[in-house]
Amino acid sequence: MTRVRPATAAALLLLLPAAAAAGPDLSVSGFADVSAHWNANSPDSGASALRAYDRKADSLYLNAVHAAFSIAPVEGASVVVEVDGGSDADFNKNGQVDSLELDIQEAFVSYVHDGTGLGFKAGKAATFMGIEIIESPEDPTVTRGFLYTLAECGTHTGAFATWRSGDFDAALGVVNGWDVVVDNNSGKTVAGKAAWNGGDAAGATFSFLVGPEQADNSGDTRQTYDLTGYVTVGGVKVNLQALYGNEAIAGGHAHWLGGGIQPVVPVTEDFSIGARVERFRDPEGARTGVAGGPTVTNVTVAPALVIVKNLTVRLEARVDVSSGGDAFESSSGDPKDTQATLSAEIFFRF
Repeated sequence: MTRVRPATAAALLLLLPAAAAAGPDLSVSGFADVSAHWNANSPDSGASALRAYDRKADSLYLNAVHAAFSIAPVEGASVVVEVDGGSDADFNKNGQVDSLELDIQEAFVSYVHDGTGLGFKAGKAATFMGIEIIESPEDPTVTRGFLYTLAECGTHTGAFATWRSGDFDAALGVVNGWDVVVDNNSGKTVAGKAAWNGGDAAGATFSFLVGPEQADNSGDTRQTYDLTGYVTVGGVKVNLQALYGNEAIAGGHAHWLGGGIQPVVPVTEDFSIGARVERFRDPEGARTGVAGGPTVTNVTVAPALVIVKNLTVRLEARVDVSSGGDAFESSSGDPKDTQATLSAEIFFRF
């Protein structure tokens, strides 16, 4: 039975009129997102293996009511707060998708000096890594791939020194760790990025996180290095990612690597097709938790149609395959090397 917290997504909607009335310097935007997912395996546990926001198989979701507030009180400075209500917020807070939660996805203060491009950013913010992000409507497909939650974090809390000059920007700082607001050990994680943004034509970001991430363990360091980019060819935006990570674990050392390509093909002004081919290798099973150390691949196709302005419907067909270890589950509860899912999503931007 779904648990509904007192602070739900509906409460978030009540904040919008008051926020919008705060003055012309305040910017407010957001979306409402609902989806449905069906797993052809009918897994005995009711869970789609290695999945995050759509982990519960054969389920309807209120993924998110998302609101983003930003204000620039003085030149060069800005304050950003982004709030989610729904099952996505539940996963971001608890690693679950069985209730409706309210979550402060991002909340940070930033400043950039106009003359030098130097500045800072402090608070809770989204990771620099990867193609996919927390806000599903901005992703090429309905579901997220394996790299998003198994090989990279969603957010981190800390402070960065920043620099920006033309198409280039960089950041270097210290954060509490992967997806934690309060640190789970006495160590800190160093994080940084170097990025080039060539507008619609092309862009690339190299980013890293190095630090202890295991609870109550400040000695075993996790390292993650990611290169994500995009190029637009003939109107088709092709997103690319390559990632490598390693970590000291009990009894030895683990490493993992993966990569993916996610094109978005515009067919007409209102119709497009997003796709993903992604491969993730986890030889020690440290990230997947699967014995044998699987290599998992997913192939996904997700057509999207704008019904009216700001209202979009997407469908998705996805096949997950594992080798080196059966990562998925059959209807009888036995390990299985494939998993096929169908998804549908409707979202409205405001």
